[in-house]
Amino acid sequence: MFGIVTKNYQVEFEKAIGESSVFHWDGSSLREQLDAAARVQIRTLIIDVEVAPVDQLSIALRSFRRQRPNTRIILFGRDRRPGDKCIGVCVALGIYDIVIVHTDEIQEDDLSAVITDALQEKLNGPVSTYADAAKWDLLIHEDMPNDHSKKGRASVAKEHVKEIVIQERLIGTPVITVTGAHPGAGTTYCCLQICQLLSEYGKVAYVELEGTNGFIRGEGEFPMNFKGIEMWRVPSLIHVTPKTNVNNYIVVNVGYWRQRTDEVKGEVRRASKAFITVGSSPWRYRDFSEQVDSLKETRDDWNILLQSPSDQQTKEIERDVDVIGWPIFPVPYQPEPFKLSDPSKKIFEEALAEYLPRKPERSSLFSRLLSKAKPTILRQGG
Repeated sequence: MFGIVTKNYQVEFEKAIGESSVFHWDGSSLREQLDAAARVQIRTLIIDVEVAPVDQLSIALRSFRRQRPNTRIILFGRDRRPGDKCIGVCVALGIYDIVIVHTDEIQEDDLSAVITDALQEKLNGPVSTYADAAKWDLLIHEDMPNDHSKKGRASVAKEHVKEIVIQERLIGTPVITVTGAHPGAGTTYCCLQICQLLSEYGKVAYVELEGTNGFIRGEGEFPMNFKGIEMWRVPSLIHVTPKTNVNNYIVVNVGYWRQRTDEVKGEVRRASKAFITVGSSPWRYRDFSEQVDSLKETRDDWNILLQSPSDQQTKEIERDVDVIGWPIFPVPYQPEPFKLSDPSKKIFEEALAEYLPRKPERSSLFSRLLSKAKPTILRQGG
């Protein structure tokens, strides 16, 4: 089954697919529609990037990607070029099938046929890899040298091809990044607490990027194993190559946000979910509020871990950040980073609900009695 999300090219998309079994977007909330699409067996989703602003598009696609990791997603756009933020954000989500039609030299009467042919060619071809989409990666585009000679472009391409294989191995493994709004915000503490929770569900790697003041001290051979958690201190995730089974979860401590580097921004942008830890005092919260703009430049769906707030502080800050739509998770006081209290566990389970196995709902006594009851057939007239 195919899924189609477009405002203007439904006819062209349907012609390219050539099938009648199609899930159509009805024009309502994109997030709600893609969540609905995730509940049916869609093997390929074709989405026109013009249907929503980049922030709404990325949130909706991120949610769909989590629920349907094996569905092929094909992006369609008109007159987009490398450096385009919308396409770049989608590439950061691991979406590499991209169809761009440039209309500069196309007559309006021919546009419909060109779109159909371009989509058919993509559908009939192999699934694209990061190598095919690398030119759309925002970080690569930002880091390209001013020398536009063939030699300059080739060296950059060669430099990034080395990263492709390892980065693609991480697809399907939730990557959780945590940064701090200020020193002492509890970044390392929250990372270790999250690792404790996730270790109950699978193999976990805790990664500290070099330059952060975290848990790991000194030099040694990585990975180290501590309390059942695989621990790394590396320049970037491409250096995380487990010697045994692939990790089920990766938690990355990227350090203090004000000291961010391009490497940090790249890891945060590519992550499945990003958290920022914030102290609940007014002066620490001010540190966070001063960095909202820079945070939004990297991604627009942050989650806030608020350290040991009172109920009143939580309510006030929730009202304050409601305009940007970032959820707040109040982290209870717990001095032992490797001891997960019941209140802390509840908060982190809520924050990471989409990555945890769903617990089967226990049926009520009433429903169990009904299921055991034998049906009674009423006959008329007799």
